[in-house]
Amino acid sequence: MFYTRPYTATDKPLVERNHKYIRRIVFKGESSDGLSQEQVDLMMSHVNSYARASLMKGDAPCRTPYERFVFEFGEKIAEKLGIVQIPLKDVTLRPELLDMK
Repeated sequence: MFYTRPYTATDKPLVERNHKYIRRIVFKGESSDGLSQEQVDLMMSHVNSYARASLMKGDAPCRTPYERFVFEFGEKIAEKLGIVQIPLKDVTLRPELLDMK
């Protein structure tokens, strides 16, 4: 799920970045209809555990979208959404993550 504020063009690049990472796992033209909820949760956990330069500016306490989400809303909400933090060394943005290839 992605949320952007109405009439706020500055939100769109952040959504597009996630889309770019998702497309490393599920290629353009391939259907995601066959993915289970567990596979989607796993994929999004990896995407949201990938460090982003945009989150490391200044003295920001967050390096990943997951860390930012937990900072804003708490770990219990992340758990309820099925998203967990993947250690950076274990993050995979390749089709092999979902055993699709």
